[in-house]
Amino acid sequence: NLKPEENYPKTKISEINTLLAGIAETDAAYQSAVKAGDDFLAQKSYDLAKSEFEKASNLKPEENYPKTKISEINTLLAGIAETDAAYQSAVKAGDDLLAQKSYDQAKSEFEKASNLKPEENYPKTKISEINTLLAGIAETDAAYQSAVKAGDDFLAQKSYDLAKSEFEKASNLKPEENYPKTKISEINTL
Repeated sequence: NLKPEENYPKTKISEINTLLAGIAETDAAYQSAVKAGDDFLAQKSYDLAKSEFEKASNLKPEENYPKTKISEINTLLAGIAETDAAYQSAVKAGDDLLAQKSYDQAKSEFEKASNLKPEENYPKTKISEINTLLAGIAETDAAYQSAVKAGDDFLAQKSYDLAKSEFEKASNLKPEENYPKTKISEINTL
């Protein structure tokens, strides 16, 4: 204003206006990235949130907020990875134990997996299957024990046909057991 004919002040004003526009643009981009990061974080879209906070941190390296959020997300992602690994390990152990017919141990592993990831249905399905198997095993055990006891009682009473029938029933329930087979052989000898 003092010397309108001078170009130097006009050039510097133009440079400053350009710098201010760049600063305003950087501020807007920073605010946009922070807001997007916060929104993605609220939606638990951790990778997208981290990307936005990294963008914000690159725009304004002196700001701590994006760095703090990136650190929080890294901690969350590490925890999620750890939970995923523990879940996968428990499911694999449960499947292996189930294949080995170690039902109680398999059930324990599937319960662990279900506690780690309550939203997953696979462990719950397997627990239900195991409970059904265990109920069937308990029922078979009870029927087997009942048949063996009845067979022993009939044998003590010298009711050989009834005793043999009960031991055959027991042997059909648990073919791997030798006791009923031995008793059937004794009765046949008698």
